Amino acid sequence: MYSLPSLGGMIADRTRYRAYRRALATAVRSATSVLDLGAGPGFWAIMAARLGAKRVYAVEQDESLAWGGLAARRLGLSGLVVFLHRPSAEVELPERVDCIVSDLRGCLPLFTSHLPSIIDARQRFLRPGGQLLGARDTIWASVVHTPRLYRKLTEPWSKAEWGGAYEPALPAILNQFYRERFDRGALLCAPACWATLDYGSIQTASVSATLEFEIQRSGVGHGIGLWFDAELAPGIGFSNGPGRRELVYGRGVLPWLQAIDLDKGDRVVVELSARFVNGDYVWAWTTEVSGKSRFDQNSLYMVGASLESLRKRASNAVPTLSADAVVDASILKALDGRTTIMAAATAVMAAYPGRFGSIAEAMSHVGDLAVRYRR
Repeated sequence: MYSLPSLGGMIADRTRYRAYRRALATAVRSATSVLDLGAGPGFWAIMAARLGAKRVYAVEQDESLAWGGLAARRLGLSGLVVFLHRPSAEVELPERVDCIVSDLRGCLPLFTSHLPSIIDARQRFLRPGGQLLGARDTIWASVVHTPRLYRKLTEPWSKAEWGGAYEPALPAILNQFYRERFDRGALLCAPACWATLDYGSIQTASVSATLEFEIQRSGVGHGIGLWFDAELAPGIGFSNGPGRRELVYGRGVLPWLQAIDLDKGDRVVVELSARFVNGDYVWAWTTEVSGKSRFDQNSLYMVGASLESLRKRASNAVPTLSADAVVDASILKALDGRTTIMAAATAVMAAYPGRFGSIAEAMSHVGDLAVRYRR
């Protein structure tokens, strides 16, 4: 979840804010119904209402939605904006809407449940011919020179004083996706389009394609840089690409297992995929630098203790619950729709003396579970 300050930072991003405001202004009329998907504190929902929408639904599972309800009351919009505090997959609307507005991206559109949420909302909530804001995102890639990031990732584990003892950790670190800011000077070749996500027709949350690059200037390559261009509505959008105004999103880097000295004319082929699995993305990138190097990388790379974690998830594993899990299970059983937080906290303190230091601590824990698993 985003923190409240980070949500404020998104609105403080003038390029993003102005583009969304322009797109909403083109889409909203007096007869328009709007869904703000992943509304956070309801900025776009409030904006749509002030632009004259007849009805607005703001859907958000995070607690920040409460600030949207307060803002709506202060602006006299309480009857116009309906705030639904739950995951969008659990929402039912009384009507299909004319417009869905959302920005569930991270530094790329491939971020947690963004695409599944868009696909589900489009299928269940958008009327035929309705409008999606944004309409599509195009993801770009290039070979990048990012020495600052590479040093940050590798130097702590490669210091001579360790005598190589920690170097086995490097593959686990370099097989991950990282958010990083880099400019056009970091690009060693022309960008290539990896994917175009058309939200009006997209059916899958996973993306896979092969990219081919020709190095245009010699330099040290550290991995693949990624960014996106957003089209919110015809002629309205923004880009978080290098050389553009810095936006709130940042950019992405998939590092290589080794830095590579690249010469002008070198050819680099990358098989790049992002598979949506259990609510998040598994990244895989195989890189072939002709005559120089080949890397097979995957963000599921595990070593040491992590292999034990995978064994515990195997289909034939027989798990046992920790003491904390047993306590939580008893609390959830007590929250039967009739028992108060106070009563459940009192009961768990009696059943498990010493687990909580005070009734206030027990109530706080019970309340957290009640919020997490509410209907």
